[in-house]
Amino acid sequence: MISFLTDNIDAEIFDACPSAKVFANFSVGFNNIDLEEAQKRNIAVSNTPGVAGTAVSEHTVAFMLTMTTRMDEGDRFMRSGKYKGWDAELFDRHRLER
Repeated sequence: MISFLTDNIDAEIFDACPSAKVFANFSVGFNNIDLEEAQKRNIAVSNTPGVAGTAVSEHTVAFMLTMTTRMDEGDRFMRSGKYKGWDAELFDRHRLER
């Protein structure tokens, strides 16, 4: 069975598929799977460690830049037609500090 982090894998799910031998969680973690219950039933549980680390880091940096530059606010402002011309203080950015 392939499961996702959003799937709650517990005794009820294990009962529904009694011939399952492996649950492969399509995520880095596996806290959504009842490991004790899986062990009782001799069901192997796996995950995908190491594959999302870079993506998480990249998203973190992207969110930091979006917040400090106020990019999301500026985008909504422009798309709504509110921009009327250059203003030195319009969306003055926040600074990344130590």
